[in-house]
Amino acid sequence: MKSFSAGSKPADSVGSGTVAAMEELGISMKDARPKSIYEISDVEYDLVVTMGCGDSCPHVRSKRTEDWQIPDPKAMDKERAREVRDFIREKVKTAIEEILFSR
Repeated sequence: MKSFSAGSKPADSVGSGTVAAMEELGISMKDARPKSIYEISDVEYDLVVTMGCGDSCPHVRSKRTEDWQIPDPKAMDKERAREVRDFIREKVKTAIEEILFSR
């Protein structure tokens, strides 16, 4: 299974709170950079997740789309980024189980 992260209006850099929260799990964000939805593969995804910012992604094809109401991480401190990281982790675990079960 592969995952991609991209946005309709990506920031110039990954927020310092996000970097710190991910490093707590041993995940280096050293080479990470925000990407545009125009940079990801033109395939049909099993699942596209939107953050709840009201942007639509009509050119990103998916079998299923979910809006997870994720706060914008651009200016989050480490504590808030940690909460969002853990929320996303649980949602991803559930989504993977659902996708694998439906095959």
